[in-house]
Amino acid sequence: MNDLLEFLWDCIKGLFRGIFWLGTLLFEFLPWLWNGSEEDDATWEGRFIRLLMTLAGGVLIGCCLCLLNWAAQPKLSVLEKIDAIQVSFDRLAINRKTLINDLKQHPLEKRVEVPSHLRKRFLILTDDQLNKIDAAYLAEIKKLEVGLQNAKYRKRAEGIASRIQSVMERKPSGTVYLLDTDEFQAFCLSGGSIMITKGLMDQLSDDDELAFVIGHEYAHFLCRHTGESITKGMIAQEFGETFFFEEKPENAGNSLKASFAKLGYHYGVLIGVLLPYSRTMEYEADRLGVLLMKRAGFNVQGSFKAMERIAAMDQDSSAVSHFLSTHPKGEKRLDEIREAAALLETSDTPVWGSKLTVATESVKVAAIKKWLAAREKKAVPPAEENTMNQTDKLKEKLMNTKNAAADTADKLKEKLMNTKNADTDAAEDSDRQKQK
Repeated sequence: MNDLLEFLWDCIKGLFRGIFWLGTLLFEFLPWLWNGSEEDDATWEGRFIRLLMTLAGGVLIGCCLCLLNWAAQPKLSVLEKIDAIQVSFDRLAINRKTLINDLKQHPLEKRVEVPSHLRKRFLILTDDQLNKIDAAYLAEIKKLEVGLQNAKYRKRAEGIASRIQSVMERKPSGTVYLLDTDEFQAFCLSGGSIMITKGLMDQLSDDDELAFVIGHEYAHFLCRHTGESITKGMIAQEFGETFFFEEKPENAGNSLKASFAKLGYHYGVLIGVLLPYSRTMEYEADRLGVLLMKRAGFNVQGSFKAMERIAAMDQDSSAVSHFLSTHPKGEKRLDEIREAAALLETSDTPVWGSKLTVATESVKVAAIKKWLAAREKKAVPPAEENTMNQTDKLKEKLMNTKNAAADTADKLKEKLMNTKNADTDAAEDSDRQKQK
């Protein structure tokens, strides 16, 4: 309590001190502005000149403060600049609603198996669309002018990449692009373009080690992991908009609550769905990367050395925090790589997975089929119900026809009765005339 009172007292003293200095400044400034420094220049011309001097001094001080603020701000690294790139899917004629509707119509056809693995996942983007995204992203990176212009580095990277490409069943449409930064990073775009930093190539001086990293990135391309991540993001967004964030009139005045709900949902999806899946993808890319480098003639021991380096850097998270942001821990990945290499000693065409993976997929497929059956049943009513509806409609039509016929008969009967009455009246009038 005493600390709070002291803090409030210091704030009050600071406020009054500021008011005092502001008053002193105005007390000194206003007479100078009006009469001059020696009180001998009270002309309007002198006052105007002094006002201009004051404004110019204020502008100069403001510019100096802006420059100091700009100089004090941290400069974005190459990877941070790349992270800030956003590619508009609409500009590439990729419509989320259309893709989601297609998934709803053909969900089983969109279940695609990961190469050399038993796991299946949804994929709603075609290879042509993934290549478009790759080209657009690469064009934005080139605009940053962060490429490394070094023939030695390029020859080494492209030589290793070409050897690995030669054993790949699906060829990438992209290229190998070197980034001029000492940061430790490598990543693959959706169409197979690979980004490798100068810092990573310096750290992995052995070609076998670099071959594992390049094989790992090409494995992401072969597995279409970028397309899978985009698919999961689109499904999560569609689910959120459909079930949580639909705009309703009663929620119009509750925008703050809606904003917090959206934030919680997005972070929940990120932590509970997307990040665990991205780590699963990393394990898959590690195994397939070892397979590719072995087929290309590299020593799989290089994968162990490369991962040992990464695991050592993992102790200092600041060194590779960007690289490991969605990656599993280096030690766990090293164990998985060793198991993959051991399997490759007994089989050239391994398939990774377990009975649990197969059972889980069977449950998912059964759930999808049940959902499709329920949707079809809801869309098309049963045959008996159809027959009953037709019978009811026929009965209603016959009843309407009968009622219409009865109304017509009544009208005709009434007309005949009126005609008969008219004839009777005419006969009576004729008799009266004869009697007269």
